[in-house]
Amino acid sequence: MNPQSSFHDTYYVVSNINWIAMLVLASLVVSFTAAAALRLNTSDVTRRLRRYALGFWATGLISTFAAMLAARGLAPDAFIQSPAILTAINGAAAAGGFLMLTALCLTLVLILTALWRRVYRHP
Repeated sequence: MNPQSSFHDTYYVVSNINWIAMLVLASLVVSFTAAAALRLNTSDVTRRLRRYALGFWATGLISTFAAMLAARGLAPDAFIQSPAILTAINGAAAAGGFLMLTALCLTLVLILTALWRRVYRHP
């Protein structure tokens, strides 16, 4: 494996401003969807799912931004001389992405659960 090609791929993803804009937009969507779901239904299940979704999202966002800042703060020679640094940064970014994907799935379940309970209210 050529460390320079891995560095190039990571640097391109990390430094791309579209990626940051997409994260901010998705953060707004998750936040507003969670707030809307809570307005539709205030049950304990909805509150718990909302808390989990927002927790996963916040943790994933922090992990992803920490990886971005670490990649921007290090010199390119540091990546080439120590592939372990590159692996750690890629791992943090991947873990953050996984947590954010989990949060998006939880948000989808959250809004569907809230809508289901709203439409099919039991007396």
